[in-house]
Amino acid sequence: MARYEVLKDNTLRFWEVTREGISFTVTQGLVGTKGEERSFSYPTEEKAARALEQLVASKKALGYELVETPTATKGLWHAPSPELEATILRDRDEDGPWQVYADFLQAQGDVRGQLFALAGQKEAFAVFVEDHLPAIFGDLVPHLDGRRPEVALEWKRGFVDGLVLRANDYEGDTRLTDLARRALALPVTRFLRELTLRIGVYQEGQDFTGALEALADSGRRETLEQVSLEPDCADPDDDWRHEVEWPAWGSLEALSGAPRLEALTVEGTHGDVGELSLPALRRLKLVARTLTAQNVEDLRRSSLPELRRLVLEPRGLALGSGDALCALVSGAALPRLEQLSLERAPEVGEVLPALVFGSLLPRLSRLSLRHCELVQSEVALLLKERKRLAHLKALALPAGWATAEHAAELKTLCARVSLVTPRRRAAGAASYDDVVE
Repeated sequence: MARYEVLKDNTLRFWEVTREGISFTVTQGLVGTKGEERSFSYPTEEKAARALEQLVASKKALGYELVETPTATKGLWHAPSPELEATILRDRDEDGPWQVYADFLQAQGDVRGQLFALAGQKEAFAVFVEDHLPAIFGDLVPHLDGRRPEVALEWKRGFVDGLVLRANDYEGDTRLTDLARRALALPVTRFLRELTLRIGVYQEGQDFTGALEALADSGRRETLEQVSLEPDCADPDDDWRHEVEWPAWGSLEALSGAPRLEALTVEGTHGDVGELSLPALRRLKLVARTLTAQNVEDLRRSSLPELRRLVLEPRGLALGSGDALCALVSGAALPRLEQLSLERAPEVGEVLPALVFGSLLPRLSRLSLRHCELVQSEVALLLKERKRLAHLKALALPAGWATAEHAAELKTLCARVSLVTPRRRAAGAASYDDVVE
């Protein structure tokens, strides 16, 4: 068998021929597809050889070149360039390095170069991807189908920019780890920016540790800017119903050291935070059925020099967590924090004095205590120390815990005060909206 390939109009094509005696078979098409097959027969071997020679000459005239190893069997990925990739990562929004890299990939016959060239042509891009699914995704192709596929993705500049992996069976964490290892090894995820991992809400006892370790092993941790670990709810508005059966988040240790990670969302029953080092992290949201004192202490000890927004949503506080929260909100552990939200935190009154009189409050521009439980003495504390709150641009407090007179006074604490009452979803309603008074 002889194989010829040509790169033309940003499309890599192949032409193969196999001769047997007085006949030969030609297969041609786009690299990564099976192509179309056609057979020819002649009265004698001499005539068959002459016809084949003419056909090969015509293909060479069109630019086809003989290749020793088919590009498809090489996987289309043998065109690494660490220098060009490093240039892109220094500024992913700059067009120049991308174009240079795409030209290099196309010259090497790498399908990613063609993906880049077609990125601005929505229909042509979709057709090309469909035609090259096995070459691009390998054995992950079956996981891309379905109403709620296990692998979902978003493209940018011909590369996968956002990736969602979900596992919703009784071996969800094992399955998620396997999906993560395979998906993150794909060359089209080389510049992955956003990663979302989901485990089914009925999979209590499972966690994200293995998938995060797969992320660290893949090298993609260095490119990520946003990571979310979430329970997989068919209807996101219903997640409160299954809260008790959420998966745990496991250990976050594998994320530590991610140089570009700017946003991290973690939702689960419980887990280990660890002392993280995330130099670029600006937004952190932690939702837990049980928030432990160690979790809070780990946050306080973590190196998060750029953190601007922190959302803690504990549905329950373990013994000692209140003291740890007091240390967090009264100290200087988060030097650049501007927005703090303590959502649904029970017994927030234990933390409130430390927050009001601590060194963190003067640095905040926004504070939210909505859905917490405030008693009259805590409302009175806020009103008494109104000068400490006056600099805030926005303050959200739970409604229903103050008298009408106090509610009117609370609305004068700073430039913008929202009194929020949670409301369960009514039959037929689209979502569980908060009522802002």
